[in-house]
This record gives sequence, structure tokens and C-alpha cells, in this order.
Amino acid sequence: MPVIQAFFQALGQGKRVLHLSMVCIFLIRLPFLLLGGIMKNISAMWWVFAISDWTAAVMAGFSYKKFQKERGYGKLNKEQAE
Repeated sequence: MPVIQAFFQALGQGKRVLHLSMVCIFLIRLPFLLLGGIMKNISAMWWVFAISDWTAAVMAGFSYKKFQKERGYGKLNKEQAE
């Protein structure tokens, strides 16, 4: 996730970086931590960190793919294909 955030930051997409960070913290990690706290199991809390990090990484990947589609990256023109 930090690599994708650095990519967006380098391209001047600061709002996108802020959005990714806030969603990661408040919509992914915090609810998972609250659920782990309800279980009162330290092992579950460590699993919560791993699951929330993987979920945030998947979300960042989707955001990167969306950015590529918006910019038209990955598509060849007819001239480039020939």
C-alpha cells in the first residue's frame, strides 16, 4: 500500500492518497480491531492486523487499476500496435 500511495503522491494526487489512508484506517482497520477486541484474544488481534493490511492492499490495487483506466494507460493506439 505505501508504494501505491507514493506513486499517487508523486503524480500530485494528494487527495487520492488521503482518501486511501482514511479509508484504510477508519473503514477497514478500526472495525476489524473492534471485532478483535470483542473476542478478547491476543492471537485474534494479530490476525486482525494481517487481514486489514491485506484488505487495504487489495483496495489500493483496485484504486491503481481505476487510475490507469482514467488515464488510458495500458491501451495501445492503432499506430502503436502496428
